[in-house]
Amino acid sequence: MRHRTPLPTDVHQISLPTPYPVGRSNSFLIEGDPPVLVDCGVKGSRATGELEAELALLGVRLEDLGAILLTHPHYDHAGAAVSIARRVGVPVFGHENGLDYEFRGREAFYLALERYGAPGSLVGTLRALNEQGERFGDQLVELERLELLDHGDRFSMGGADLGVLHTPGHNAAHLCFVDGDRGSLFCGDLLLSGITPNPLPHFDPEARRGRRSSLALYLRSLDLVEELGPLVGLAGHGRPLSDTAAAARKARRQIDRRTEDVLALCGEHLGETLFRLASRLFGEESPLGEALAFTEVLAHADRLEDQGRIQVDHDRGVVVWVGDPGFAAAT
Repeated sequence: MRHRTPLPTDVHQISLPTPYPVGRSNSFLIEGDPPVLVDCGVKGSRATGELEAELALLGVRLEDLGAILLTHPHYDHAGAAVSIARRVGVPVFGHENGLDYEFRGREAFYLALERYGAPGSLVGTLRALNEQGERFGDQLVELERLELLDHGDRFSMGGADLGVLHTPGHNAAHLCFVDGDRGSLFCGDLLLSGITPNPLPHFDPEARRGRRSSLALYLRSLDLVEELGPLVGLAGHGRPLSDTAAAARKARRQIDRRTEDVLALCGEHLGETLFRLASRLFGEESPLGEALAFTEVLAHADRLEDQGRIQVDHDRGVVVWVGDPGFAAAT
């Protein structure tokens, strides 16, 4: 029987449905006067209805909330934030990089797919899927006001007294919230049970390659968490983590192994596009699966190129040089 990590007695995990392959997402209610909600799920009557029903069992209405804190602006965690805020007037807190993140990054992502070898038909399908997906969330820029939090800030309200960590790598706006009194960490998608999050591209026109290295950012975020020591991790999906520092070390090992897998693949299939390499490594067939496989390989290729272990022709999207695949990975 699998051991279940207990939550603090005055923090409650609420599992909400999503339309995505990852399955349900977690929100957390922190008791207090007023109570505070961390993440709020997708927009839609089903998910918000379940949220309200679970809150009611705890004696809380949406109108009672003092704040909604967002770990990051992906729809499965923040899609309902705008609609709930408009309905009950609760303030929403998050990182400034979360404002219009889809508008800033989506077109850049389509261009990257095409540049690195994805067929135009896939890009067209993803465009259509994204348009359909807008019903599951609103952009945070549509809020009358997003209360901004950044690294080193402190959030105090009701029973919540939380330190704020900016932890990019999965998303440029990702935040974690440290609850020192309860010995826990609201870690969103930074740390998940059994898997590492997809290192989605962090597009930046001022950066090399037009994007920042999402894996380099993620590994630095893991360093921040590991330095805190062992905490109970309240993750955005799945069960709580018993030791966030150990989970961070495990995630780093998994990333290093995947980097070596991508390096070996580049050596075996020199001259192929990154998209084709992703197809070889993961064998995904659904449009979303193909896109996520590509972003995984793209992130590891960027890391390998920064280490001087491969060279990519970014105009043609192909790997043109590979060093010794046996060279030890740097972290």
